[in-house]
Amino acid sequence: MTFAQAVDAHDRYLRRRGMEGDARERILEHLGVEGRGEAEIESSRPRILLAARDFPQELTSSVLWLNDAGLDIRCVRLLPYRVGHDLVLDVTQVIPLPEAQDYTVRIRGREAEQDRRTYQDLDWTREEIERLASLITSPFNLRLLDICAERPGEWVSLSDVREAGSAEEQARWPQARFGAGALGGLTQRVRREFGRGNWPMEYEYVTGGDSRRYRFSRDVALWWSAARQASRTAAGDS
Repeated sequence: MTFAQAVDAHDRYLRRRGMEGDARERILEHLGVEGRGEAEIESSRPRILLAARDFPQELTSSVLWLNDAGLDIRCVRLLPYRVGHDLVLDVTQVIPLPEAQDYTVRIRGREAEQDRRTYQDLDWTREEIERLASLITSPFNLRLLDICAERPGEWVSLSDVREAGSAEEQARWPQARFGAGALGGLTQRVRREFGRGNWPMEYEYVTGGDSRRYRFSRDVALWWSAARQASRTAAGDS
């Protein structure tokens, strides 16, 4: 997320709740940036904070699994108490546990550095795209890359991919979870088969219902379309 996107999202938040204040100034103050300069948001990795009175086991298990996969999700328990005429809020971080947080951050930093050394971001070649097209079996990944190829240079959201599916598929895949496992599988495939850390498509984080959107360069779009057509022709001949 860029600084401008953060300002826009916070401005919408303030207006929805009828709160006063300048979104830009509030964010600059929160970041500790003086003056009216442009703040730089260094990390492109989203951080998620979940706050509730209690967390069911299904949710905490999912959070722990996603944190192990590299996301940064925290669960904070909020318990209100009445003390005389005052209302007191007890705030406790339950995931990750405070005593384990520093250790977790250090381990994750070492793993990220190891990934950067092991898997580099490299330009894809036509031959690699042809090979990738022959290896992918996930309907979601094929649909995503096909749509990206149909719209080279344009951003494609997860909603675009979901809406291209059948009614049965849309009912089976709630938008919040749609494609997460398939994209994780694509990451593992490009690492294992091609020794690289980047997908053939670009991506960026966005605000709103879709967490990310994707696009092909024109060259990669042409290569992918040709490879898919060759695969369909070969399947028809057989």
